[in-house]
Amino acid sequence: LMADEKNWKLSRKKIIKDQNNLKDKEELELRDLSIIEPSHIVCTLGHSLNLDSLIKSIRLNLSSRRKLILPVSKYFQKKIVNRCLLKYWEKYIDIIYDEKQSNFYLNKLNSLRVWDNVSIPCGNENAIQYHSDSVYIQKKWEEKNYSPLLSLTQEHKERGFKILEKIGISKNDWFVILHVRSHNTKKDNLEILNPDLHDYYPAMKEITKSGGWVIRIGDKTMEKLDPMENVYDYAHSNLKSDWMDIFLMGSAKFMLGTSSGPSVVSHVFGVPIVMTNFSSLTSIYLGKKDIILLSKFFDLKTNQNLPYRKVAKLPYSWAYNKKWLKNHFNISTSFNSSSEIKIATSEMIQKLKNKKPSNINEDYEIQKKFKKIFKESKNFIGLTDLEIQCNISKNFYLTNKNLFT
Repeated sequence: LMADEKNWKLSRKKIIKDQNNLKDKEELELRDLSIIEPSHIVCTLGHSLNLDSLIKSIRLNLSSRRKLILPVSKYFQKKIVNRCLLKYWEKYIDIIYDEKQSNFYLNKLNSLRVWDNVSIPCGNENAIQYHSDSVYIQKKWEEKNYSPLLSLTQEHKERGFKILEKIGISKNDWFVILHVRSHNTKKDNLEILNPDLHDYYPAMKEITKSGGWVIRIGDKTMEKLDPMENVYDYAHSNLKSDWMDIFLMGSAKFMLGTSSGPSVVSHVFGVPIVMTNFSSLTSIYLGKKDIILLSKFFDLKTNQNLPYRKVAKLPYSWAYNKKWLKNHFNISTSFNSSSEIKIATSEMIQKLKNKKPSNINEDYEIQKKFKKIFKESKNFIGLTDLEIQCNISKNFYLTNKNLFT
C-alpha cells in the first residue's frame, strides 16, 4: 500500500471478485452461507470491529442476507482469547465447536469465506478497506438510532457490581476503564502504539477528582500502577476473568486508552472512548460519542512537525510502524503529552455531564475544520466522500492549530 497504492487497490478488488465467482460455483444449498475465518475473531479482541460491522451491514440491508458461520475446531479452541465475548456473538452468528462440523466448514473456506479483513460489503462498489467500510456502516446504523449489537446480560451486570463492591465501588458510583498498550505484552514492533503509562496519571487524577473511579485493565505482564486513591489495578488483581473483562469494557462510563483490542470491545458495546496517541490515520473508526488525540508527525529532515493535511493522505496515513515511517519517509512520531491526555479526559467528563462547551460556535467550527481537512485528504480508503465521525479534542486542536491549516 505504501509503495504501490494502485495495484494494492486492484488486488483487493480481485480478492472480492474471485470470492464471488467461487461462491457461485458452490453447491446451491450452501450459497447463502458465509464462513468467517476463525484465527482473527478467536485469537484477538480487535477483530470484533469487523464482525460488528459485518452483522450491521446485513441487518441494514447493505449486503445480502446470509447465515454467518464461525467454525472453531479443537485447534482454534485452544487459542480463544475470551470465551465470554464469543458467547455474546452467538446471538448473531452460528459458532460451531463440533470437530466434524467445524472441519467441514473450514474445508469450505476457499469458496465461502467472507473477507472481512479485506472489505465489508456496504452497498458501495468502492469499498475495499474494512476500517473505512466500518465507519460508513456505523454512520448508517447511528442514523437509524439503532442500539449497539452487544449489551451486557442482567446476570453479568449483577455479578459484575458484586465484584466491584469488594473494592469499594457501589452501583451508584461511576468508573472509567484505562487500557494503555504495553511493550511487555505486545512484542510486535508496533512501539508507535505503546506510550508511557505515567503520562496517564494526571488524567486518572482528573477522573477521581470529578468523583469517578479508574479501573486499569490488561494483564500481569504490564507495569504496575502506583497506588492512588479510587484507582484499582485490575490487571494485577486476582479478580480477573473473561466475563469480568467484558463486564468492565461494556459498562464503563467511558474508556481512556490506546488503539487496541479492548478499545474495540468497548466501542461495539457502545461505550464512549477517549482515544489517545492515534497514528494510523486511515483507520479512525471511532463514532460520534468519542474524542480523539492524534500522534504528531515530525519531519527528521526539516526538524518540523508535519501538517495533518499531508499525513492524513496515503501513503503516510497507513504507516503505523515507526520503522516504516523512518525508513520510507524520514518521519518520526511523538506521543501525546500528559497535559493533552488530562484535558481530553476532562472534555469527555464534561460532555457526559451534558455540559455545553463555553463557546458552542467555536467548538462547532473546530470540529468542522478538523473533519474537512481529513475529508479533503481522502483518508478513508475507497470511500472518499466519507467524513470522520468522532471529535478532536478541542484543546489539542487549539494548541496545535498550525498543524490543522
